[in-house]
Amino acid sequence: MMNTPLSKRNLKWFVDNGHVENWFDYRFPTVRGILRSGLCLSALTDFMLEIGPSKNTNLMSWDKIWTKNKKVRDPKATRFIAISADKTCTITVSDFGTDVVVK
Repeated sequence: MMNTPLSKRNLKWFVDNGHVENWFDYRFPTVRGILRSGLCLSALTDFMLEIGPSKNTNLMSWDKIWTKNKKVRDPKATRFIAISADKTCTITVSDFGTDVVVK
């Protein structure tokens, strides 16, 4: 993955210096870390199968794996929109033939 430390030695530094709680931190590029950050197991499996086994250096972008995750999650996800009561306002639209008040 581009711009991501993946070696155990580099990641150990973050754990030892207290920048993360443990190896399963959601910010870590470990399997358990990215699963904790919201990645579906099926999206991870699809991503790995697409890359395939290779000894060549293969630089991938995180965008690709998160796009796969979005394709898996979107059909299942229920979307809600909320506005807090203190952020609401009344709008009056004029020049519409008759005045319309929207709350």
